[in-house]
Amino acid sequence: MTLAPVKTEALPLFEQPKKTQCERLLAHFDEGGSITSLEAYIEFGITQLATRISELEEKGHRFARPRIKTATGKTVCRYSLER
Repeated sequence: MTLAPVKTEALPLFEQPKKTQCERLLAHFDEGGSITSLEAYIEFGITQLATRISELEEKGHRFARPRIKTATGKTVCRYSLER
């Protein structure tokens, strides 16, 4: 039994690997966005936002972290890129 040769040409655009969580966050921040942990989970499926922020900080990005109160009285962090 012989195996078919493996294709080595570039993948079509629709088969390209998806952006990483950090790449998606940076795109969101570059558009002027800010985000909380809950929003990151809902919009991007990111469950560890603080870890992704730390990874981006290690690459030289700087973030503002104001603490805000939600409608239910919970205090959360809203991350945004410092400009």
